[in-house]
Order: sequence, then structure tokens, then C-alpha cells
Amino acid sequence: MKEKRKARLDKKSTGTTEFIGFGAFAGSNAATSIQSAQEPKQQQPPPKPKISPVFEGSNEALQSVFSRIGRKTDGGTKTKALQDLATLLLADGSDDSQRGSSSNSNNHNSICATTTKWEVRMQALPHWMWMYCNKLVYEHEHASIRKASLQVWQAALQRVPKAVLAMASDANGGELWGMIYTTQVDPLQEVRQEGFATVELMERLWREHKSSTTRDPPPWALGVITYSSRVLGYGRPSVMYEALFARKGGTSNKNQSEQQKEIAEERYGSLTGLVLDSLCFLFQSGRQNDSKDVISSAAPAVLFKCMSSPVEGLRQRTYRLISVVASEQSSPDMIDNLLPTTTINNLIQCLSSEKASNSWPPLLEAFLAVAVAKREGFEQATASWRKGLIKALRKACYGASLSEVGPILLPLTSTLALAGERGADLQLALDLIKAAWEGQHMTLGMTEAGRLAIAVAETAHYTLLKPIHPSTSTPHEPQTTDRQAAVAIAQIWLEVLENALTDNSLSTGNARQAAWEPLLQSLATQLQRYQDQTPTNLPDGNVETKRNHAFALIHNEFWLTKASWPSTHPAALAYFVRHLSSLRKSTGNQQICQVAQTCFGKLLAPYQETSGDWPSLAVYSAIQSLVDYHPTGVVTERFVLNDLLRWMIVHGTQQRIPNYKKRDESDDDEDLVKADYKLVALSLKGVPQHAKSWWQTILKEIIAAKPNLHMLTVGLDTLLQTVRKESNWVSCQTLDELAMDLFAVQKNGIQTFSSAQEQLEFCRTLLGLKRPTGSQPIVSEVVWEFWVKTYKKQRSANSPISPKRALAQILLEMTKVPRASKLLHPSDVEDIIVESWLQEEVVSYHGDDAHHEGGIDDDGGGDPRHHFAEVLQTSSPDLVARVVGKASAEMKRSVQARDVVNMADWGLRAWRLVEMLKYVDPPETPSLALVGLDDDKGWSDHPDFFYGLAMSLFHNLDEKSRFGLLKESQDTIELFLSILGGITISSTDLTIAARVSRGDDKPSIFLNSLGSSLKGEYLHLAVKALIPKIAASASERDDMGTCCLTTVLSNLLRFTFDPVTLPVDAKPVPSDIRSGDRLWYVTDPKNPTLVEPATVVKVYYDAVAGYYFSISVSREGEPCERQTIVDRLRITNKFSPTPAQMTDEVERAPIRDLVVSKVLVPFFQSTSSAAGVSELVNGLVSRVGVGSARGIGSAHFVLFKLLSEEEGRLRVRLAEGDYAGAGDSLWKLALSFGFGRNSESEDKIYRVFPVDPTPSHEALVKLYAEEQFSPDRDHAFGSAVLAWIAVSAPFASPTEANEDLMRRSMTLALSLSNGVFSVQRKSGIGFSSDTILALRAFNSARRTMVKCNTMREMPPSLRDKEVECLRSMIEAFTLKWSSCDDEPQKSPVWKAYSEFPRLIEDIGQTAEGRELLAESVPPAVVEHLVPLLFSVPSRFIAFNLLGSVFACGKVLRSENDIALGASTTELLKEWTKGMDQDATNELAEDVETVGQWLPLSIMHEIETWRYETFDDLNETKMIGRLLTWLSVLKLVETAAPKDYRSRPAFVAYLTRTQAVSSILNFSILFDKNLNEPSKLTHTSQALDLDMVLSSEETVDVTSLASLVIFGTFETLPSLCRQWYEEAAPKVYVQKVKTLVERQIAPEILKREMQRMKEATKNFGEMNVSGSLMSREVTASYIQDDFTLTVLVRLPPAFPLRSAEVDCSRTLGVPLSRWKRWSLQITLMLNNQGGTLQDALMLWKDNVDKEFDGVEPCPICYSVLHVKTHKLPPWNVPHATIDSIRSVSLSGSSPPGKASALYANKNGVGSG
Repeated sequence: MKEKRKARLDKKSTGTTEFIGFGAFAGSNAATSIQSAQEPKQQQPPPKPKISPVFEGSNEALQSVFSRIGRKTDGGTKTKALQDLATLLLADGSDDSQRGSSSNSNNHNSICATTTKWEVRMQALPHWMWMYCNKLVYEHEHASIRKASLQVWQAALQRVPKAVLAMASDANGGELWGMIYTTQVDPLQEVRQEGFATVELMERLWREHKSSTTRDPPPWALGVITYSSRVLGYGRPSVMYEALFARKGGTSNKNQSEQQKEIAEERYGSLTGLVLDSLCFLFQSGRQNDSKDVISSAAPAVLFKCMSSPVEGLRQRTYRLISVVASEQSSPDMIDNLLPTTTINNLIQCLSSEKASNSWPPLLEAFLAVAVAKREGFEQATASWRKGLIKALRKACYGASLSEVGPILLPLTSTLALAGERGADLQLALDLIKAAWEGQHMTLGMTEAGRLAIAVAETAHYTLLKPIHPSTSTPHEPQTTDRQAAVAIAQIWLEVLENALTDNSLSTGNARQAAWEPLLQSLATQLQRYQDQTPTNLPDGNVETKRNHAFALIHNEFWLTKASWPSTHPAALAYFVRHLSSLRKSTGNQQICQVAQTCFGKLLAPYQETSGDWPSLAVYSAIQSLVDYHPTGVVTERFVLNDLLRWMIVHGTQQRIPNYKKRDESDDDEDLVKADYKLVALSLKGVPQHAKSWWQTILKEIIAAKPNLHMLTVGLDTLLQTVRKESNWVSCQTLDELAMDLFAVQKNGIQTFSSAQEQLEFCRTLLGLKRPTGSQPIVSEVVWEFWVKTYKKQRSANSPISPKRALAQILLEMTKVPRASKLLHPSDVEDIIVESWLQEEVVSYHGDDAHHEGGIDDDGGGDPRHHFAEVLQTSSPDLVARVVGKASAEMKRSVQARDVVNMADWGLRAWRLVEMLKYVDPPETPSLALVGLDDDKGWSDHPDFFYGLAMSLFHNLDEKSRFGLLKESQDTIELFLSILGGITISSTDLTIAARVSRGDDKPSIFLNSLGSSLKGEYLHLAVKALIPKIAASASERDDMGTCCLTTVLSNLLRFTFDPVTLPVDAKPVPSDIRSGDRLWYVTDPKNPTLVEPATVVKVYYDAVAGYYFSISVSREGEPCERQTIVDRLRITNKFSPTPAQMTDEVERAPIRDLVVSKVLVPFFQSTSSAAGVSELVNGLVSRVGVGSARGIGSAHFVLFKLLSEEEGRLRVRLAEGDYAGAGDSLWKLALSFGFGRNSESEDKIYRVFPVDPTPSHEALVKLYAEEQFSPDRDHAFGSAVLAWIAVSAPFASPTEANEDLMRRSMTLALSLSNGVFSVQRKSGIGFSSDTILALRAFNSARRTMVKCNTMREMPPSLRDKEVECLRSMIEAFTLKWSSCDDEPQKSPVWKAYSEFPRLIEDIGQTAEGRELLAESVPPAVVEHLVPLLFSVPSRFIAFNLLGSVFACGKVLRSENDIALGASTTELLKEWTKGMDQDATNELAEDVETVGQWLPLSIMHEIETWRYETFDDLNETKMIGRLLTWLSVLKLVETAAPKDYRSRPAFVAYLTRTQAVSSILNFSILFDKNLNEPSKLTHTSQALDLDMVLSSEETVDVTSLASLVIFGTFETLPSLCRQWYEEAAPKVYVQKVKTLVERQIAPEILKREMQRMKEATKNFGEMNVSGSLMSREVTASYIQDDFTLTVLVRLPPAFPLRSAEVDCSRTLGVPLSRWKRWSLQITLMLNNQGGTLQDALMLWKDNVDKEFDGVEPCPICYSVLHVKTHKLPPWNVPHATIDSIRSVSLSGSSPPGKASALYANKNGVGSG
């Protein structure tokens, strides 16, 4: 066996290596080895080891490692084995001399103690080298193996370098050097890094160990050439496989599978490409010169063998290798040897055979390199390569990237045609350039076309300016062919220029920067060079010396007849001319200027004089560039004063021009004005001699046309920015007159120009105060003097006209101009500052300010500044004080007189006044007194006015500044309390008080605006100051005043203290626990505080034991399930801290003691509930806390005593019949326990004071049980009862003893609430305080009933009361409350402050609750709910109520009560015109069936859609329609399973109304996926109606539109198909199809499969299965020993495409029968609007009847009626003409169809 193994592993493919036996590594014989071991001093050096295919050492660790490396295992295992080998080789020991030490490695402790580490490494080296050279070097799949192999080599080199280097040079002819060198070009970076490190280490060690014997460089070249020659010599994957990878006796290449062949080809490509890359790297690094003889001896036929390879990548690498070989780094002899004529001919042949686009860049580089290196041979063999190269260029190198190919064209042309010793070959250059230019038609994309144009233009330009004759030759007269070729080349260059200036597509997208701009820059530079090379006339009259280039032959023809600039793409022209201007060196560009002048005339022609047209911004840009380049040649008086002036008037006064319309809608008016004035500036700069006169003429005409002042300002700014320092001609008398007329007052007092903002901006331009325009004024001192005189005149007492708003600001601006500021007296400055401060609007300064830091805001709206403040900063303290005093007096006057027109303007003035104080010396702190808001009486008498002023001021300040105004005011605490008292609105009316309890009232907003700065000592002082006021008011029996003050105190307590964490019931309510809830499980019942997290897995309920649960807890990291009861579960693991644990108890205690001792104890009993004292119990407990103390004298004891006594007093009063007093007691208790009338609501007060409400409930129930006591007898008392029950019901303790009492209490609450709703519904009263009270009581009662286990089995009477109350509530909402919805900008009280919306939402969360809602909504109310879908506040609730009603599956009207609406009746008459009686009856039955289910209001709504247009469509109306349609779809889905007639009836009715087409045409306008197809946002959640409509915030028109589209396709597929084919807008057809295929169809099938899975019980013995991938559904049904199978294939676009039905798989069933079944299913799916489940159920029922012996109808081929699923009568009314038509639409015609139709028309036929 051993000999066989040796023979098998000894492969000839490893070179000359032969297996020599194990003993060869130890010496020539065994005796020598023994002697060496016994006498180490006389030991001889061991012989040089040779590589071995087997491991012959004795080390077990190495044996194990090599075994793992040699196995065919995964890459990770082999990598780990290689890493272990490297570790073994690197075991302790630094050099070859270390011997005798044993390994201390834990992982490799099997190394024998008698073996040295050096010997271990020497044992490993032969087999490792063989394994690497024969196996690992060919690894191509796992980079980690290649990397680990190199790490092994590094380890071996570090430990036994001499042996490695010696074996590497001897093994396989030195191939190992080449193998390792090749790793430097590995595809992966990490392998390359290891390769570089290994090569560097080998080279360093070579030089160290060989320096004494030889100076030869490392044999890298030899190794690479040897290794590469062998690999490249294989030539084909099959040959390489047989040589390297095939096993002896294994599968031959011919018998390989396709997969094996693919792997072999992949290996071949990878390995061959690697050696080609290594050859390139070798030549590029210069190492080929180290072994010239070796390199020269290489066979070119082998090195370049892959030039003809079918693998594109190998050809590319071969081309690159040729380029490197032919480069300048190689010696001429080497080039001659490696590039013989045969190789060059093969390369030339590739020019004709290469078709791969990616191969052309390296091929051309190789061709160019060889042409340079073999120039002489190429000149003689032009014909051999010329045709192939030109053909390739004409085809744009078969789609090669022009970024790579383009730059090669110029050196290629220069080398082949222009660098010969005999001079330039212009004809050859022309052929190359022309072929390349013709390739533009083959390029892909605008960027590529631009790059090609750049290459062609550069090559043509170089060719024209390259000397024709070399400097060594004698010039001769040019040939005619040279001139003709030069003309043709120049023509190509001009064509490139023309294309660049006319192809608009090049200026879009990425092509602009990548190609268009570089192309135009290059063309401009080349054109300037043509100009420079054009001969000019010398001063002496002679002509410049003739130049030796082709352009000199044709320059006259080039400029006179060829050169021109097209103007069809003005943006390109502008860019081109601007670049020309930047290159212009002098004014001597005569020829270019002539071309520019001609182009200007063509560009201007369409917009001159009588045309009445004006340019776009793009044309403006081109005109400006031409004027700037050659002003003297293009600027004329006619152009400036006729054309340009007309454009300026049009753009500056466009509002006064009839039918004004911009040429380009993207052009902005301001941009057009800027373009006008910039063009004026450029034009007048070019003609300085006419600038002043022409400018005055322009200005006069513009003023006469009454321009827009803002546009004029923008234009002047642009003009000044353009002319800069050359602006002397801008200042003129016309401009001075305009500046003075600006503030001149006409006789009728009408201002000449518009707003103060425009006036200020215009004057700032005139004063030169904008940085870009310079700092010199452009108006004279006469204007300044006029402005000052005008201001003083208008400020005089006798003048009826106040100064214009901008004039004061302008005079302030004048102070920045040194010469102008001298005209103002200090007193004038004071008045001007005050007047400027009084401006009612903030003036924004647009553009850069030459005198201020900063610039334009981010939004471009200008920077608002108040320069009066800057003037104050530089003024004297006296002036500042006087200004502040005058301003403050004016503010106080306006407040006292209430002379404020706009509060926002007043707030801005007040803020500016506060800002002034920064400049007072010494600085003053602002207060409310500064602006007149410190008036206590004013806050009391006019709270709304003062509150509005304060908030308008606060709007401009931060929180700290707001509090500072209040704090610095005199008697600040009293003022603070006066402010709160004045703006507080307390009331016993809950609709008013609701804002207070919710924190939406003015005091809450005011306190929040002061922010956190208010908290702390200031609030404590305010609370302490307020308590005596409450006591005084309560003493005077002023209930209203006391209620107001207690409300203020409640607000202060809420704002001062964080909520107190009240004790919570840690034990959950059993009925509230759901699967998936996360709770805490009590691990040890004896220690209830020891808990652990748990998840509820399942909930169980037993009639005897009650609730119990399966929970999941963690045990040692693994989930463990167990059962438990509610007593072992907790909501939280944190127990509420006691008040004693509060860190701020020191701050709370004084407040608590004051409230208890000064207010509650003396006045709780003596005042009525209307005074609000009892509400302080709520605020005190929830915000301050009752403290930790208990027992007599503690706050807890005092309060508990007060409440207990009041509860006892209540029972006494009830017994005595004192219902007024009892009502007051009820309110006190309710308010104390957190009802929250004028304070926040709190539902946990009872956990602090455990007062038992059961006695009071019992007394109330007993009272109302008496026949003589009616709920309507005392309205106030009934309200008090509702309030107390609403608060106390949740904390009543239900037991078996008081179960009946609890039920009667809840019945009482429901009865009283129902009475309130009934009275409102009958009397017409809208939403009121009683409504809020009744809603709270109802909600509290219902929550109590749900929570209590003992009340779970609700008696019928209690449920009837609940339904009755809920019905009255919904009727009141529908008929009365919704009348408050008329103000869409304001949320109605019933929605904002009542529990009704949340109540309806909570009830609708469960199936039982939805059933309750459906039962509570009568049909009459359903009709009134539909209009509410179009009301913003009510639509969400109305939709949920309708959904609950429609989901119950009950008809709204019975067959005897059907009454169609008037509009439906009229439409039915219209629809049945021309029908026979059967069809008429059938349609009428369908409509009546729909009328049983659908509200008449919805029917009327959808019947009007076909007549609607999109004119008055708004979001509210659209949402209403979408919600209406979603309700219809839900009803169709509910009705279909209940009655087989319903779906066909709905389909027929909706077809006639065209509702589907209408709603889909509306919806596609709003669906994002159709209007933004690149962003598909539909997900399963987005298409889930319940998910999208889970909250009102998610109701938006886009999400609803998506729901409608999906829901309609799912519920009414056939109608959607009809809409798609007939009524869908064409622009949306493809988008809809894409949407259906990608999202709608897959989701529909997914849901249909889920529904059929859930409906298994309905299928009986029929099994249904399907696949979402293949979109096939199979139904199998066993009947009479037959297995009937039907296969339904749904196309990807279903329902837009018909489903295919195949019943032919059933054996033994006649052809006619299964075709009939196929027809039935096809008809149901494709034409009758049925779902997949409907179709399969109909098929099953038909099969049942057929096997029962019922004959199918000869007309419709169905046994059961397609609508009613009943057996047909003798005549066949169900097989009408319409049904036959629907059959014909299905695609295939059944046998006998024509005769059946004839029989039906003649009344013949039987079923």
C-alpha cells in the first residue's frame, strides 16, 4: 500500500522532482545518522532536502496539520490548519542553531522531546514546498487560504531561511520564486499585502545569505518566466485541468459535467490572468533587466498566446503585457526578441477581430506602444493596419469607454501620421480623425459623445498646427492633397464646434461637467490658438513670415467662409465666448471679433424693434458675453436705445403691460431685470463717450413708464456691481429728480411710489450703502437737503400729513454718509430715532450691507435690522435717555387709551424699546412698567387686551427675558397674581372649565411662556401670597371670586411642583391581561417584593376558577413556561415611594400646611362646591402630597376626616330629603377625588384616602328606585350624582355581597346619562356641560363593568341600558353635536375636551365592542352618519361607526321595507330603457338588493360621481369620498358571504353608476406610487385598512388613495379590469399595470390564500392549496370515487389580465364537463366580480348538484344560479342576454352558444 501511495503522489507535473524515500532526508545511510546523533561535535551538515509529496517526518503535530491541509474540506478548516502550521514553524527558537529544546506550545505538545525544533522545521519543509507548489498555489476560491499560505512561508523564512532559499532555487527550475512573486498581483488586497511582505523578506534574506558567494539578484525573473511559460503553455482549460487537477483514474475532461467544466474554465481564467498580471508587474518594476538573457529566451508565442483567447479578460491582460514590453523601460534588443513580426502581425489582426468594448482601450495602448517602438516597420506596413483601425474608429471602438479611448486618439494620430521622417501624412491623419468623428453616431450617452468630440477636436487642432515637415528636411511647396486634407480636417473641427454650440442635450445632467464644459473650454482655447497662428500685417506693410503647418495653408478660407458660431443654444454660446474672453491677450483678435459681430446680429434679430419679443435669460447671457468680448463692434445706439430700452421697460413695468408673458416660465422677473441692467452696464462701458447721454435717456424713459420701484432698485444694484469704479456716468440730474420726487407730496396726498420697504432699499442704493455696489453715493447733496427739509416740514404741527414711514429710516441711513450727516441737528436725530422706532413694520435689508456685519438670511428674505439702535450705540447718554423716555411714554399712552390697531406691531415696537435699554448708560433692566403693562386695574378690567399685548411682546423674547420683565416690575408678586387672576376664567360650566382642566387656558399658556426661570422661590412666594386672598374671599362668601382664586392656586401648584407619584395597584386587572403582555412574576409568595420579568403566553378563563395564565420566565438563560394566577402577577417591579422619600419635601411642607390650615379646614364645609375650595384637595394631593405623617394632626388625617365627614353628611342629607345640600356634597366629594372641573383630573386620589363609596351608592340607588322620585325632578342633583358616580365607580370594591348593588349603581349611571342624551336629542340642545358629565359617567360605568369579574355576565337589562344610552349618545352626536363642525380651523368642544372620541375608539377595539356599536346605531342614524364623512372633525368617528355597522353583516332594510331614493329610482328608469322584461326585472332586483345593504345617502353620493369634475375638488371633499368608498367596499366584503346575491348585485349596480371608474380616476391623482413610480412605498401595513386608520393622525388623502386602489382591486376585480381597459387615463395605464404586478396582485393573492386557509370548514372535503411564487391555486375535491382537480393560474397582472382555469387533470371526466367547469370559474373570476373563494365554492356546489343528477342549463352551462346559487326553474331567467354577453367576454365560446342565444331570444329553453 505504501508503495502504491508513493507512486500515486509522484506526479511528473511537478517538474523533475522524484520520490526518493524517507531516508534521504537524514543522510546517505542509517549509520551516518546514528553516528551524528551520538557525536554532535563531529556532525556533518545535512544534505540539501528535496521536496516530497508525502510527509516523512516523525512529528505527530506536523502529521496532523498536513493531513488537515491535504483534505478536501471547507476553506475555514484549511485556513486554520495553515495557521497552525505557521505557529509550529514559529515555535520558540530564533535561528537555525537552536537545538534540543522542546516545544512549550499547549496546542502542539506532541513534538518529541528528543527532536529539536530545527529538525522539526526541516521535516516540514519538503512536504510543505511540494504541497504549496502542487496544490495551494492554484487555490482560487478562498483568499484566506492564499493569505495563510504566505504567512507559512514568512514563518519558514524567519526560522530556516537558508534551506528555504536553496530549495526555492532548485525546486521545479525556480518556479517557486515566480509563484510567490505572482501573489503581489492577487485580486484581493489582503493577499497582496502578504505577498509584498513575503517578497520583501525573501529578497532581504537572499542578499544577506548570498552576499558572500555571489552578487546576483534574486531570480525573480527566472521564476516568473518559468512559471508563466508553463501556465500559459496550457492554452486551454481542458489541458490545464488534465495537467494540474485531474486525478489518476478520475473523471476525464470529456466526461465532466457542465458545472465541472465551468469550474475548470474559472480556474483557468483566474490562474492565467494572474500570471499575465505578474508579467506586467515584472516589466513595470524593471526587474526584467536583472535577467536579460532569461527574458530574451522566453518564447513570444507562449507569452502572448492568450491574444487569441476567447476569454475577454485574458485578451485585455495580454494587450497590457504587450504595452509594457514595448515601453521605454525595455531595452531595444529585448523588444526585438519579444516582439517579432509574428507577434506584431497578430496584434494588427486583433484590430479587425476584437469586438469586446472593454478590450479596446488596452488594445489601442498596445498598438500605440508597438508603433512607437517599431516605428520603422509600421511606416512600411501601413496597409496592414489602416483598414482595421479606421473601421474600429468608425464604430467608436464597439462601445468602448471614451474616457479611456479618447485620449489615445491624439498620440495615435501623431505617431502614425505626423511623426514620419518624410513629413506629415495629412491624408492618413484625415482618415483617422474622420473615422473617429463618424463614430459619434455609435456612442451611448451624451457624456460619451462629448468626450469623443473633445478627442476629435484636440487631434484635429494638433494636426493643423503641427509642422508638416521635420526640421531636418528641406521644406517644399505644399501638395494639393495636403491643402485638401487640411481643409477637410478644419471642417471636422468646425463641425465639432457647431455641434457643441447647438446640441442642447449635452448641457443636461452629468454630461455638463463631464463633457460639455471641458469641450467648450478646449474649443475656445484652440480657436484662440488659430487666431494667434493667423498671419498679420506688419507695420512696414509686409506680411508675417509663412509658418510650417497645415493651418497656414487654409487660414483665409477658415476665417472668411468656414468659421461661424450658431446661436441655437445660447447657454453654450455664452459659456464659449466667456472662456474666449478669459484667453484674450490683446485687442488684435480681428478674425474672432468679426465672427462675434456676425453672431451677435443673428442672435439679436428675433428680438429687435417691431418683433415685440424679448429674450430669455439664456439669450441674455449669450448677448452679454458677446458685448463683453467685442463691445465696439456690437454696441450701437439703435441697440441700446431701441431694443435694450424696450426690454427694460417691459420687465420693470410688467404689471402694466397687457398679455405679458415670460418667454421661459423658469425665468424669474428679478433675474430678467438684472440681465437688462447688466447688459446696459456692459454696453455703456464699451462706449464711454456716449455712456452719460445714453444713460440719462434710458432713465427718463423708464421713469416715464412708472416702473416698479423694487425692480428699479434691483436693476441699479446690478448696474453698480457691474461697472464698479467706472460709475461716474451713473450719477445724473435725472436720478436726483427721481430721488426727490420719491417723497414729494401731491395735492391729493397720494404717494408716488409704493411701500416703505421699497423706498428704503432704493434710497440705500442711492446713498451707496450696499457693499457690492461700492461706498460712493450716486445722488448729490441737493437731494439730501431736500429729504431733511421734507421731514421737518411733515413733522411740523400744522402739517396734516405724517412723515412717510421710510423717510425716518432713510435719514438714519444718511448719518452713515459723512457729508450727509452734517445736515442733521442732534434734536433732529432724536426725533428721527423715535419716528423710526414707531414704524409699524420691520424693514428688511436685502443684499450685503457695506456698513454692517452679516448678510442675507438663509431664506433669502433679507436681514431685519433697526439702525436707530446702532445710532443710539454711538450717541450720547443724554440723547439715549431722552429717546427711551419718549418711546416709553408713547407705549404707555397707547396702552391706557387702548389705541392699538395691530397687537403684533405693538409687540414689535415694545421689543424694540426693550432693546434700546442696552445702550443706556448706566444700563437699565427692563420691566413691564416700561411698556405700560404693570397696571393691575388694566389687567382686571381688560384682561384680553392686556394678555394679547403681553403675548405679542413675549413672542419676540426668550423665556429668561420674559421672566425678567415680570420680576423687575414694582410689587412683582402682586402684579403676577393680578395678571393670573385677570386672565383666569373659572366656571361651573364644564364646556368652559374643560380648557382649564386640560391646561389650554390663558393662565397655563402664560405660565408656560415664562418657562423654567419662573420656578423656584418666586412661585413659592406667589403661592404663599395667594392663600390669604383665597381665605379672605371665602370669608366674604364670594363664590365666584373664590373659585377664580382657587383655580389660580391650582394652576400655580401644577406649574410649581412635579406630579406626586400616587400609590398604584401593582396587581393587574385579570380581564385586561392579553397574550404578549410583559408583567412581573412573584417568585416567592412569602416575599411579594421579590419579582422577575415574565411574558404572558396565553390567557385562560374558567367559570369556577376564574382567570389563570400561562407565562414564560427565564431559567438559567432558557425560557420556561408555567401556569399561575393573577395574585402572583404585578404590573411593575418598582413600588411607589412614600412622600417622606421625596427630595423636595422641605419645599412642599410649608405650602401644604398653609393650604390645609388656612383654606381647607376653615372653608371646606362652610363654602359651596361652586367656590372650588374642595378642588384644592385634588391639587394638593396630586401636586404637593399629603406628607409621610399619619395619625391625629397630620395633613393626611385632617383631609381624610374632612372627606369622611362630608360623605356622612351626604347620607344624612339624602335621608332627610335635602337634595340641594346632598347635591353640593356630591360635587364636593367628586371635586376632591379628582373630577377636575377647574383643575386637572386625577383618578388615583382614592388610593390616598380609601373612602368607601358603597354606602352613598346604595342610598342613591334606593332613592332613584322610589317611584315618586324621577330623574328629571331635580336637574342639578342628577348632575351631581353623575359627577360622583363618574369619580367613585372605578374605586368601588366589587364583592359577591355587593354585586347586585354595583349593577344597580351602573344602571343608575346609564339611565341618568341616557336621560341627558335623550333630552338633547329631543329638545335640540347642542353639546353642553351636561353632555361632558354624562359622557364621563357612561365611560366610568362601562370601564367598571368591564373590569369587574363579578359583573362579566351582564344581565340583559344592564346591557339594554348600555345599548340604549349609547344609541342616544350617537344620535345626539350625529344630529346635534356635529353642528359645531362649521369652523374647520377650530376643534369643537365635543372633540377637544370630551371623552366621546376616545370612548368610541375604545369600544371599537374588540369584536364584542363593535357588535355593541352596531346594535346602538339604528338605520336612520346610519343615513345621517354618511354626510359626516365630509366633516373634518367628525369623519373619523363617523367612519368607525359605519364600519362597525357594516361589519355586523345585517341588512339595513328587509325585503318588505325596501325604498329606493328618488335619484336611484330615476336612474333605474334610465338604465332599463330598451331592455326586455327579464333584463329589467333582473337589474331592478339587483338594485333593490343593494338597497337592502347600502344606506340611501351613500347610494345618492356615488351616483353623482360620474357627473363630477375636478374643478371644485379639495382635500376635505376627496377624503370624504375615499372614506365613503372604503365603507362601500367593507360592506361588499361583509355582504358577499351572507347572501350569494349580494356581490353580483353590487357589481351590476356599480357598473351602471360607473362608481369604480370615477373613484379610481380620483384616487390615482393622489397615490404616491403612481405619481412617483421610482419610490414604491406600499407595504402590507400600508395596505391594511385597520392599520392605516388606527388613529386619526394617519388619515390623509395619499394613504387613503392607496387603500382605495388596493381595496377596489381586491373586492371588485372585474370592474377594475373594465376601468383599466376602457376608462383609465392613458398616461397612467403602464403605471397602474406596474403597480398591480409589483404590489397589488401579490398582496391580493397572499390575503386570498390566508382567507381560504381560515375558511377550511366551509370547503368541507375540498382541499385548496396554492403557491405565491407560481401564482397557481389547486383545488381537489373527492366525489363518488373521483378526485376532481381544478387549477387556477393567476397572471402577474391579475385582475388586469384574465385568470386561466384548467380542469383537465381529472381523469374519467368527460371533456364537455370539465370545460363547463372551467367556464364557470372563469366567468366568476373574470366577469362577475367574484373572488377566488367565491369561484371555488360555486364550482364545488355545481359539482355536488351535477353528481346528484341535476342537469346544467344549456345556455349558461351552470347548475346553480350564478347569483342566488339556487336550482333554476324550468324557464331560465338567470341565463339572460347580459349573462351570455359576460360569457363571451371570458375569451372562449362554449359549444352551442349561438343556438342557445337564439333559443333564449325566442323564449325557448329549459334548465
